[in-house]
Amino acid sequence: MNSYDAADLYRIISNIIRFGIVSESTEDTHSDRIIVDVDGVKTPPIPWITQRAGNDSSWWKPTPGEQVVLISSMGNYGTSVALPAIYSKNSPGPSDSSYDHVVKYGDGAVISYNQSTHSLYLDLPDNATLKIKSTGGVKINGNLSVTGNISSTGDVSDNSGTMQEIRDTHSSHTHTGDSGGTTSPPN
Repeated sequence: MNSYDAADLYRIISNIIRFGIVSESTEDTHSDRIIVDVDGVKTPPIPWITQRAGNDSSWWKPTPGEQVVLISSMGNYGTSVALPAIYSKNSPGPSDSSYDHVVKYGDGAVISYNQSTHSLYLDLPDNATLKIKSTGGVKINGNLSVTGNISSTGDVSDNSGTMQEIRDTHSSHTHTGDSGGTTSPPN
């Protein structure tokens, strides 16, 4: 093996697995591609590895500045895939607890579950909305406390009846007695 072959073999081997920083996130017809900067050399648009990509699928595109592992067949960046992600000084993890599972979004939203305290926490930024779609219904086993208004396009009921039944009873009942404050119990 001559020195040229040895240098080429060394280049191939050293480029099979590299660390890089996402420099661009493509938004064209190849929206499933990113461009990674590896020591000043940019890859062509390449795919990233995700959790699932079949009947079940997930989507969480790596963003510029995020550190990834670049895996390149034969050391060729044109055949690379990016494996997200690695915490760094510039992008630290959202928790340091071994009991937490945390997802923190760029706009400040946080979903967190702590196995030690058995608590699920959802924190959305100001003016964010939460929508649950379940045509089969939603059941809550436990007390519900709401700070704010509750509105419904349908009827609301409890163990004494529906709100409409309560309004009908309230609106139709009468009292006997004077209107100066002394009245009998309702009929």
